[in-house]
Amino acid sequence: MMTRIKRVGFLFFSLNFLLFLVSTELFAQQNPQKYFYDNLGRLQAVVDGQGNTAIYNYDQVGNLLSITNSLVSATGVSISYFNPVQGGVGVTVDIYGSGFSTTPNNNIVTFNGTSASVLSSTNTHIVTSVPSGATTGKIHISNSNGSTTSANAFVISQGVSVSINPPYYTLAVGGTLQFQATVTGTVNTRVLWSIEGPGSISSDGLYATSVSITQSAKILVHARSVVDFNQVATAIIELVPFGTMGPYLSPPLSVAIAQPPVGSTPDLFLSSPLSVAIAQPPVGSTPDLFLSSPLSVAIAQSSLSAPPELFLSTPLSVSLTPLINSISPMSAPAGSANLTITITGTGLSGATDVSFLLNGAVDSNLTSSNILVDSSGSSLTVVVKISNSATSGYRIVQISTPNGNSPATVLNGNIFTVN
Repeated sequence: MMTRIKRVGFLFFSLNFLLFLVSTELFAQQNPQKYFYDNLGRLQAVVDGQGNTAIYNYDQVGNLLSITNSLVSATGVSISYFNPVQGGVGVTVDIYGSGFSTTPNNNIVTFNGTSASVLSSTNTHIVTSVPSGATTGKIHISNSNGSTTSANAFVISQGVSVSINPPYYTLAVGGTLQFQATVTGTVNTRVLWSIEGPGSISSDGLYATSVSITQSAKILVHARSVVDFNQVATAIIELVPFGTMGPYLSPPLSVAIAQPPVGSTPDLFLSSPLSVAIAQPPVGSTPDLFLSSPLSVAIAQSSLSAPPELFLSTPLSVSLTPLINSISPMSAPAGSANLTITITGTGLSGATDVSFLLNGAVDSNLTSSNILVDSSGSSLTVVVKISNSATSGYRIVQISTPNGNSPATVLNGNIFTVN
């Protein structure tokens, strides 16, 4: 009898425990929690399905100081949290609380007195957008259940601007390109990336081409501020099939006659003329243009049955004119003085001048001094001064050396932008 009672008791406990698990899962499904993070990736707030909010407060170095619980009112209308806390005209704002009407038009929402459109609503959640003409101030909501005003003000962002680097790029199919967006006028510098055309772009601005491209295409890359949706910057990608890029990426060469090493035997027997096409090298490859000894070419007969008869040739030695691979920083505001810029590339040895070309001519509003080149000729630093009257936009950077000048056309890596 005792054993039977224990079994019945165990089954009763197990059944109740199972019902508890099921009810807990159903409660979680009916009351989903939303998590919000700040611009540094820290948890900012947690809102449950009833509109109750836990707000996380941090000190200046990121240590958690406290958690503030904001509970919804049992009656009437209340605001427990809204996100984001700042933005420009058109930015979508989520408001959480209680007592909201499920009919969007029955909720009257204002930003510091300026009426806003309600896009959607539930009992605990309103989706609205910042109206034109709004100024910094508190959010007010009213409906048949009552009215309420937020404890904190919504900040209207002013003077937000966005720029993209590089602003222009020629890319072969199969390649990738990392874009960088610079946002000024707000502490929230996050942007939303999008493209018009084939390919894809990640949330951090990494563009990847589509391998299905068989002809040239123009891709528009957009970076839109999450603070002010009206502020968007656009870059252009000229996407071309591999091997058809023309003179965009090939390092210029200068050729001089030199004597081949004594005792050397030319190992190139050419039976027909060669044609050279300029193209972007495969992604991840390194151009093999650093010659440590002279290159000689032998001329041979085209007959397949006879060995080459002429081994005398004019040897060649190849030297590089300067070519820019990267510039850091890639942008700066007008009025910048004593700005140190680092340039990497090839053939930079003996650099005598760094110029900034605008519309094909040297821009006198940007001047350079104190050029220092490393021993390998692959990197230099230069001090740049930007006049207050310099117009915004990109410049082509050109380096002058005894071997010649770097290209005066837009390449991948030789662009500097004045914000």
